[in-house]
Amino acid sequence: RSMNRVENRLKKLSGLSGQQGPLGRLGRISQAFKSAPMVAGLDRIRVGLQVVSEAAMKFEREFKVVQAITTGSQADFQKLERQIVALSSATEMSSSQFISAAAVFGRAGFAAKEVGVALETVADLATASGVSTEMAANMAVRMLKAYGLETSRLADISDVLAQAAANANVTIRGLAEGFKFTGAIAQQQGIAFNEVVTALSLLGET
Repeated sequence: RSMNRVENRLKKLSGLSGQQGPLGRLGRISQAFKSAPMVAGLDRIRVGLQVVSEAAMKFEREFKVVQAITTGSQADFQKLERQIVALSSATEMSSSQFISAAAVFGRAGFAAKEVGVALETVADLATASGVSTEMAANMAVRMLKAYGLETSRLADISDVLAQAAANANVTIRGLAEGFKFTGAIAQQQGIAFNEVVTALSLLGET
């Protein structure tokens, strides 16, 4: 009889550890908890891929606007695209902001190759003047057009504006606004860009 009781107890324990017993259910719950981190990780990956995909589609959609209004070869646009991505990674400005600035140059008649040269300076100009990249691009276009300068001169213009703002009671934005009314006339009269900026700086002090 004692042997029978031992055998019966062993059978009960076997049942508890089987798939139908409470211990079996605990085992399945344990397995579920073990797989939960994996599921959560896969969800995060899926969400991350979706965000990247949406950002890529937005970039492509916005960049097509630049392509439509700007002249250039396929190679020029591919280079411009890489420049925008690189600038966005190196600054706190988004690719959308740089695309907006590129569109300003495109509408003003600048080629894709020229736009790429200008964007880095536009980023510095926007930071120094506290305006958006689009507004900085508008300021740059206004000055370049008034004096018939190429985008390669934009860095020089930006330096002159930054120096004037640092040494006088004026802002780069204020200088650009003043230039809107005086730039074309000054250029027709043969007055150098630096001299115009100096005169505007002096007016800002009064």
